[in-house]
Amino acid sequence: STFSEDYAWYADEAQAAAPVRFDNVPAVAEMDTIVAQLAQFRGPAGATTLAVFGFVPVGRMLRGVDLTTADFQIGAIVKDQRMRDVVRRVRTERLHVGDSAQLETRTWRLDLAPDAYLLRLEARPPATQRAARGMTELTVERFGAGALALSDVVLADRIEPRDSAPLRWTDYLIDPSAGRVRHGAPIAFLWELYNLTGDSAGVGRYRVELVIVT
Repeated sequence: STFSEDYAWYADEAQAAAPVRFDNVPAVAEMDTIVAQLAQFRGPAGATTLAVFGFVPVGRMLRGVDLTTADFQIGAIVKDQRMRDVVRRVRTERLHVGDSAQLETRTWRLDLAPDAYLLRLEARPPATQRAARGMTELTVERFGAGALALSDVVLADRIEPRDSAPLRWTDYLIDPSAGRVRHGAPIAFLWELYNLTGDSAGVGRYRVELVIVT
């Protein structure tokens, strides 16, 4: 290309001052994926509780690295439609390293006002140039006090009550499923039903139809 007047000199000076730039280089060399299962339940004071079950591929992220334990920065970030942080839950954990198929499950319980959001899950071991990320747009629903409503259904490998009188989904120990089920293994489901009208004896009846698509 040609430059007029002093612009040729300016281009030479700019190239000499900064012959190379690194600010557009990715922060990590390898990016993996965090698979997540999301479920919405009726929350406190008109809010909706979003249960986030994230599955961090620790084994793949540390494959070939000679470590028995490693620090991981793991976080869940919720942004509004203007890309402002609504929730930011980030922490550093020390994890034991297993085989390459090792998945670490992390659960977040987030109370959100009904609206549209962007959810990001992130994990990074500072000792390597690898990271994992999951990102999805979501619409948080409103569970009012009028019409019959159903929460999302949680798919789990195992669900057990914490005590003898569970009332809410939080009263259960949930081992969520990452979508991989062994042949012959049981599958557990959990959901909540809201605003069911009872009969004269205070008993409510409803019919459940469950369809699983593979």
